[in-house]
Amino acid sequence: MMRMIGSKCKVSGSILKSKTTWRQDCEHYFLPEGKLAQAIEGFAPRSSQTRLTGAIAEAMEQGTHLVAEAGTGTGKTYAYLVPALLSGMKVVISTGTKNLQDQLFKRDLPLVQQALAKPIKVALLKGRDNYLCHHHIDRHLQNPALTQKEFSALQKIRQRLSSLKQGEKQEIQDVDEQDSVFHYAVSTKDNCLNQECEFYQQCFLVKARRKAMDADIVVVNHHLLFADLTLKDEGLGELLPKVKAIILDEAHQVPDIASRFLSKHMSTRQIAQFADGICASQLKELPDVPSLSVAAQQVLAALPTLRAVFGPAGQRGAVSSVLLQQWQAPVATLLSALAELNRELGLVAGRSKVFEQCYQEGGVLMALVDSLCCQAPSTQIHWFEAHQQAVVIYHTPLVLADVLKPYLTEQQIAWIFTSATLAVEQNFSHFTAQLGLEDATTLQLNSPFDYATQGLMYIPRGLPDVKHEQFLPAFIKVSMALIQAAKGRTFILFTSHYALQQAALLLREADLPYPLFVQGEGSKDYLLSAFREAGHAILLGTQSFWEGVDVRGQALSCVIIDKLPFASPDDPILQARNVTLRQQGKNPFEAHQLPQAVITLKQGAGRLIRDYQDKGVLMIADLRLLARDYGPMFLRSLPPKTRTRDLAKVIDFLEHC
Repeated sequence: MMRMIGSKCKVSGSILKSKTTWRQDCEHYFLPEGKLAQAIEGFAPRSSQTRLTGAIAEAMEQGTHLVAEAGTGTGKTYAYLVPALLSGMKVVISTGTKNLQDQLFKRDLPLVQQALAKPIKVALLKGRDNYLCHHHIDRHLQNPALTQKEFSALQKIRQRLSSLKQGEKQEIQDVDEQDSVFHYAVSTKDNCLNQECEFYQQCFLVKARRKAMDADIVVVNHHLLFADLTLKDEGLGELLPKVKAIILDEAHQVPDIASRFLSKHMSTRQIAQFADGICASQLKELPDVPSLSVAAQQVLAALPTLRAVFGPAGQRGAVSSVLLQQWQAPVATLLSALAELNRELGLVAGRSKVFEQCYQEGGVLMALVDSLCCQAPSTQIHWFEAHQQAVVIYHTPLVLADVLKPYLTEQQIAWIFTSATLAVEQNFSHFTAQLGLEDATTLQLNSPFDYATQGLMYIPRGLPDVKHEQFLPAFIKVSMALIQAAKGRTFILFTSHYALQQAALLLREADLPYPLFVQGEGSKDYLLSAFREAGHAILLGTQSFWEGVDVRGQALSCVIIDKLPFASPDDPILQARNVTLRQQGKNPFEAHQLPQAVITLKQGAGRLIRDYQDKGVLMIADLRLLARDYGPMFLRSLPPKTRTRDLAKVIDFLEHC
């Protein structure tokens, strides 16, 4: 049963002040005469922010769970940084993305720390695959499988190592962070040599983890946090016994991220990199054992046949009995090749730490292939994702809470989850049930923005049903009327990549006098930066642009959403969990799909009003909002903007934004 704010709990004694004094101490900093107002230009007290910081302080003191929705503009970051800095505890703060992690560590945390005059130690920690590895860069410079482009890029990275501050991939400015060459420039849990590495004292990862061990506040991201909880290999394992509070911002992402990291998976890319690395190391360290490379090449030769079983790239689906039968022969061939390679590795493991490590890694890979290519247990969802050159096979927990709950309760840690979108019609049960947080205290705080004055919500008349073939052209026609009235300054958010690409074609044919930026034609950061700089532009995006995007001021005055963001019915995880919900006597649509779509729509709609001075129009083109019995649930969950179906009013509003 969930506890609403105000319930009494036993005090853990982790903070050496009375409950009332501790909470009031934190809240005092947010008063008009408080230290934040004195030190931070433009800071204005907000009652919702003060309530949030008090609730977080209380949860930290008592070592309890808090789930808090704080509307856009509440100031969540300051609200949790103040008690974190004042507590005297070791605190982990986790963000939704690495970009937000950097922003928190480099901008917000120093600002609040200075305002509070609290010179405590803070550290930034990211996952292992963000830190460049001296050993593996040197090793792969000998790799004959590298293309000339990859070899040149790897040489460039090697030359920069001595000048890097943190040793992160993003510090190499002239090599795209998504470039495949970075697969050869980082380590994994299985191929890291640890203290036996010749570069151990220079290791960027080791240095980052040492700083985290010594810090009072450690800033991480959700991927790192849940990877470490499950894999025990991201540097937090040693920290957790000392940690008294974990604060998760952008917590609406947690169910999906936790589900991914609580899954067991195997990628053919991972196996290819393993075999490639052996070829490189054999040439460098054991030129007298060419049979190693021969065996590794046999592994590489077995992978395309297995990949071909899964069809075109872009597909994801459940592993059926038919598919299990189809991949039986390719899997047997791959396992045989891996076994022969590991036999060869066993013969030379004593000659080098590298090959001893490879021998251990080979055994792990064989066990992984064997388990994931067999029928999954009834508690797991067996599914795959097919990419251009690789396939990933997963076992994902059917009921996430059953697996995750022990991680949240096994230690006396205050877990604090906060986001602008966690509740559906003032109800948190969809979020809390997924994580096994039924006993959490909950708090909902509205945005301080005046949405009725600042925003207008438009549901157009006369559009076809969203499934009709004429919907997209009609949708773009209405959208163009708004774009012209706003003189660009528009986001159009789509629920599918296909619709985005078709819309891009239609808009380019229309030859509007505004720059058009399309997801996939540059990095997310580049597109957002270019959109802001252009001033009167159009940006088309799908899922990744529905959240974590902050464009304030006049650069963005119109957000257009094509359809209600229901998950694809073909999603294998959704299908499997729907079966379980039916077995429990629940309606899968009402219990899961509908509340999840409401939360996602709240995220997309939240891109529009980001500041007190912002004004703009939110257009949702899906007439199911008005025609279906679930429409009112969406409408009641959105910020309370003035609603209209009159295009003339919308155009007039935009022309005066």
